[in-house]
Amino acid sequence: LCSFLCRLRWQTILSQCRAAGRTSLACACGEGFGREARSPPPPGFVAGRVSIIVPTFGPRHHLHHQIYKCFVAQDWADKELLVLDTDRESRFFAHLRDERVLYFRTDAHGEVGKPSLGSKRNTLLANCSGEFVVCFDDDNLYAPQYVSTVLGHMAAAGATMTVLTAAHGYDVS
Repeated sequence: LCSFLCRLRWQTILSQCRAAGRTSLACACGEGFGREARSPPPPGFVAGRVSIIVPTFGPRHHLHHQIYKCFVAQDWADKELLVLDTDRESRFFAHLRDERVLYFRTDAHGEVGKPSLGSKRNTLLANCSGEFVVCFDDDNLYAPQYVSTVLGHMAAAGATMTVLTAAHGYDVS
């Protein structure tokens, strides 16, 4: 299963690859980009750490507890959760005491010129300390093995990034 590892970081990764003399990226699904050995993380990133990023806004605040549960349940040991909220303060994240969680907030939701999803993710990326970045959607559930499965497939393929090629729905009712 080839899963989503932040597309927005692709331009940065591709620039770093080109600067290092690499001309292609590898994909864990084996399609497209070719295969090359993985480079060490850039300076300032923690080797082996996964940064899970989540852009969110007010109408999704009632889902914040479940995205946190999905984060905590991940079987990857060294991880951090970065949440950018473009609305009023989340009662859940504002009161959460977990040093692995970074919560950022701005009142930009609903304004003219509000940030796009891409710019929210770029803001989160700028604050990551992980060697790897995984994007979670605030309205999805993630199995405890999600991160380790994605990174396992990447390692097996010698991939630099993966892209979501399939998703499965599950009715919890």
